[in-house]
Parts: sequence; structure tokens; C-alpha cells
Amino acid sequence: MLLKTPFSLKRGSKALSLNNGRRLSKILFSCNAIYNPQVRIKREGQPETLNYRVFFEDASGKKISPWHDVPLHLGNGAFNFIVEIPKESSAKMEVATVELYTPIKQDTKKGKLRYYPYNINWNYGLLPQTW
Repeated sequence: MLLKTPFSLKRGSKALSLNNGRRLSKILFSCNAIYNPQVRIKREGQPETLNYRVFFEDASGKKISPWHDVPLHLGNGAFNFIVEIPKESSAKMEVATVELYTPIKQDTKKGKLRYYPYNINWNYGLLPQTW
């Protein structure tokens, strides 16, 4: 359901031409999933319920915050990315910023679970430590 892997950004360049003949440089990025066994996921509760939470753990099994404790930079142009809402799903998931260890939970409105009216076509999430 949720990716526990960082994404690698690779840089390249390509020139664009404008109508006036000037050329602009465009930076191209590509994402590649890289498995990171130091961070594990622990699910608590049943999916699609008010008490469902997705926690992150370090290699020793200690709970950590995906927002505060997972590093942004991995080196060599690689960054961690936390997926809150996986591609082709409709449950509106988010980091619970007011809960201990900031787990991922399903958003609510007036006590009811929230859903998008359609599946989203991309992974939606956050870059850690960018609050």
C-alpha cells in the first residue's frame, strides 16, 4: 500500500527554443524506487476504519516519525519520499501531525472517512523534514 522506499533523482538537461530564438535550459528529473530496509511499516487497526494507522519503525523496531525522523537527503542526489496516498487508490490518507510519531491515517470530515470521487493517477505524499 505505502512505499517505504526513497526515490532517486537523476539530473539531465535539454534545451528549449523560444519563439524569439533564445534557448532555455530545462532540468529533467527521473524517479527510481530504491528499497531501504532501515525503515519498516507497521499497520495498526483495520483499513478503512477510524482507528487505522500506519506507523514507521527503524531497524530496531522503535517507532519513528515519517515526517521528523526519516532523513530528506540520502546522498548522491537521492531523496526519501513518503507516499500517503498510493497511485490508483481513493482513500484520502494523510500524516496525523498532532499524534505521537505522526502516523498516516485516513482523513475525516464530520466523523466520516474521506475518499476522492475517483482513484488518483499518481503517488501523493511528502518529502520528509520539509515542514
